[in-house]
Amino acid sequence: MAEERPDVEGYISRFGLEEKEAQVAYHLDAAIDLLSELYESGPEGTVEDEQAAGWFEANIMPHYTALWDRLARRVLARNYPNSWWADMPDTDGEDYLG
Repeated sequence: MAEERPDVEGYISRFGLEEKEAQVAYHLDAAIDLLSELYESGPEGTVEDEQAAGWFEANIMPHYTALWDRLARRVLARNYPNSWWADMPDTDGEDYLG
């Protein structure tokens, strides 16, 4: 875990994330990289490359993007608490800082 520290610091300075948020972002990116490698080097003859890429894009990436969106909303709500969207209810029923 010690090797991840410089990367976590990068997420903090680049995206304005807090410590735990930066750790989540680091692990999200590491997970998506590993999953991508797994699907690129899957067993021979299971799925055509183009089908695998399409499946990955349609079934994995929306979840990755949604999790990053949650982190971005936390940062925006923290930095701009009186913004026009701050009063909008969240889809999962929690407040934006929740």
